[in-house]
Amino acid sequence: MKNKSEILVGYRPRVSVYPKTHASGRVDFYVSYYLPGVKRKVARPLHCKKSETRELMFIHERRLRNHQFDDFDLQRIPEIYQLELNTPRVQIMDALERYMIATSYNRRPSTNRNTYGVLKNFCEKLNVQFIDEVTTEKIQRLVGQMNSAENSEATIYSYLGLMESFFNWLIKDAQVFDQTNPVSKVRKPPRACKVSKRQVDKDTIAKLLQVVDLPSNIRVPIISMIRFILITGCRKGEAIHAEWSDFDLDQGIWRIREKPECPTIHSLGWKPKANKERDVYLLPEAVDLLNNFSRHEKTWGSVKINGDLIYQRADFVFTVKRKVKVDGVYEWRQTRIGNERSSWKKLLEQAGIPDLQIKDLRKFLNSVLVNDCGLSHKEAGLHIGNTNMVNYNHYTQVDFESIKTKLEKSQDLLPQFLN
Repeated sequence: MKNKSEILVGYRPRVSVYPKTHASGRVDFYVSYYLPGVKRKVARPLHCKKSETRELMFIHERRLRNHQFDDFDLQRIPEIYQLELNTPRVQIMDALERYMIATSYNRRPSTNRNTYGVLKNFCEKLNVQFIDEVTTEKIQRLVGQMNSAENSEATIYSYLGLMESFFNWLIKDAQVFDQTNPVSKVRKPPRACKVSKRQVDKDTIAKLLQVVDLPSNIRVPIISMIRFILITGCRKGEAIHAEWSDFDLDQGIWRIREKPECPTIHSLGWKPKANKERDVYLLPEAVDLLNNFSRHEKTWGSVKINGDLIYQRADFVFTVKRKVKVDGVYEWRQTRIGNERSSWKKLLEQAGIPDLQIKDLRKFLNSVLVNDCGLSHKEAGLHIGNTNMVNYNHYTQVDFESIKTKLEKSQDLLPQFLN
């Protein structure tokens, strides 16, 4: 028996519509088309008005070109019908579980959770049970709904990118989807390069640095950590998982690298973003901050393993003392920071700053490195762990006052071009 691919080689449905007048005078419309391996056209009633025939003809054309045959068709194609009977249909949620198991080794635990959540949400919104029910038309309709609901272009592109990878795996690796990738032909919304409008100036940073004390119930060393991030330009996660063994304070170097034994909140093992390791040159202020910081002999990080919270030894720089339960007994331990958001909010309230994110400190340092220190965007990006493009598009601060100042300095040059 031929396989399905051999039967479908060179297949063209050649769909057409024609009217049929009955003796009573009633006119019905029929659609006719070729099926693969069948020499004569088949016909079936449309049960519609004349004005609807053209649209239904195109729907049938698209369905057949995508090799989607219903029971009416399959009964007239014996070979494909037998093949379909012998091939069990794959449920989309089962396929998703298999995909996550097969590909999870290549992603961080947090990325795995996000990926699964996005794909599960998208598949549920498609309202299909089997993978062979997923079509470009259904995905396009869902993209239109997301666009109407004012989802950002970045969100839509993220969803479609993950879905495309999922179906590529179904086609190439699992080999359970024998059609073209339904995501590849989806028309995506125009992609705009959005740059954050939130500006960070020196006055804001000065207000932040003026705060030296927080309420006694804030035990997280948020002030020291924020100063460290501001001086080094590191990411919040890099600071939280920084260990003393990562630093060479004599040489003034911080080596940000993969640490398989470092406990994170989700699993054992920490990696830098995009697995990109780098060395960070520490300014004297950063070295002084670390030298003046208390180094605890024992620090711990909590890890969830098979649903149980396990405390793993570490060498964290920024820790908080808390009472934890170990083997049924409560004891005080220096543990990894885990509630920095509430502490950051209190710090902003104390400084009188209404809207600022920790990652904005990286943006501010980048502007200092480029504008005041003379580093190129590529050099500044390498220092804080960004690509040249990301650093230029998203971390370069531009405001009206800076443009005005530069134009005023150059006002004598402009008439030369105009005359």
